[in-house]
Amino acid sequence: MITDNWRGQAVYTSDDFTHWTRQPSMLLTSNGTRELDYGCGLHADVLLRGERAYIVYFTHPYRKGSPIEDASRDLRTVVQIAELRYDGEKLYCDRDADVYFEN
Repeated sequence: MITDNWRGQAVYTSDDFTHWTRQPSMLLTSNGTRELDYGCGLHADVLLRGERAYIVYFTHPYRKGSPIEDASRDLRTVVQIAELRYDGEKLYCDRDADVYFEN
């Protein structure tokens, strides 16, 4: 399960869907390097495509404190995507990597 806590995405696992364990590291906590990928990733969802999983998330790149701060566009939202990966212990993503979909 992935939950938005307004400073990134928390990841939880469960064997019985009753007792949950939080992964120590969160996803999407800092700026990305792609265009308009500033701030933490918000309001995420997961998209499955074949054997791959992707996290789709929002950013607010014009908010106060961002590299392109602009109060007149403060509420604009940009949708970003990154591939999710599992290393046998934790779920992670590289929000700076290019994303390709296979047909």
